[in-house]
Amino acid sequence: GGSVAADMAAVCKGGAGWNQVLQEARKVIEDALQEYPSDAGLNYRLGLLLLATGDPEQAVDLCNLALHYEPGLYAACNAKAKALEALGRFPDAMASIAQFLDGNPGHLEASIALADQHYRRGEHKALLDILDPLVKGEEVDRNVANLLGLVLGRELGEFERAEVLLRKALKNDPDWLPALTNLGWTLLEQGRHEEGYELVDRALAKAPQDVEARMVRACMKLKQGNFAEGWRDYGARHASRFAVIRPYGFTLWQGQALQRSEEHTSELQSRLHL
Repeated sequence: GGSVAADMAAVCKGGAGWNQVLQEARKVIEDALQEYPSDAGLNYRLGLLLLATGDPEQAVDLCNLALHYEPGLYAACNAKAKALEALGRFPDAMASIAQFLDGNPGHLEASIALADQHYRRGEHKALLDILDPLVKGEEVDRNVANLLGLVLGRELGEFERAEVLLRKALKNDPDWLPALTNLGWTLLEQGRHEEGYELVDRALAKAPQDVEARMVRACMKLKQGNFAEGWRDYGARHASRFAVIRPYGFTLWQGQALQRSEEHTSELQSRLHL
């Protein structure tokens, strides 16, 4: 493993074109696999390289080999899931993480990855089942605390518990953007506007184009009737992880005055097949 990594590093420092780097890296790994065919790390690395170069199907096979030889190698599980997603096999990608977690109960990275998949599918109970056992102790991983706090607050309205978890997520890094924004949102939803905006503004001072912080500020300003400030950041909604695909292809509103007209009504009816 170490000699292969050193060989790959040497290749990458050679100043060759990217395609040549990948070809030489592949040759290094394949040569090593001739001597060590059951090396999980080598099989995983070759799978990752093939995924990067557009062969996700073979990448899945190599990651399966890596997991056969080393069932606890999460990097191979993660690469396999990415390869399955590249093939459009999203349920299989999720199932592969769940299978890994069955064999490695409580594995932190796998737990977070599977919980995030459930969150994206709106399966909040499944997410709680995975993450709740990981927040029982005094020390809690910040990614676990942030994701669980987000769901408890945003989706389930359990603001008090969400606040506790989000503050734990910020314990070692008070300016960590994801939790800073989520805590700001949680406080704003409780009507604690001064505290909430202070956190969101702090996040935006560090990262002025942060999509989620801009989205939080926009939604809250709009809810309060402050349309000028709300609209300023509302464009962030298209890049947000919560963005919804627009199925009808309507013209995007750009903040202009809204008016009802026969022309607009006709367009709406035709697109909705009314």
